[in-house]
Amino acid sequence: MLSVSNNQITISVNNNSTKSFTFDNVWDTEASQEEVYGCGIIGEELLECAFGGYNACLFSYGQTGR
Repeated sequence: MLSVSNNQITISVNNNSTKSFTFDNVWDTEASQEEVYGCGIIGEELLECAFGGYNACLFSYGQTGR
């Protein structure tokens, strides 16, 4: 069973075990790189911090280009 609530997905297997995953943002398969990285949520803000001398890391999982 799969349940989605706000920013969390919970997966139940045989009703014996559950795993929960929390995420900040999700985009569908039609989202462009400009939408994802230029949205003001992650990309631009992260770069501004990096250019300001802070350590920065952006981890993307899955298809990230076309």
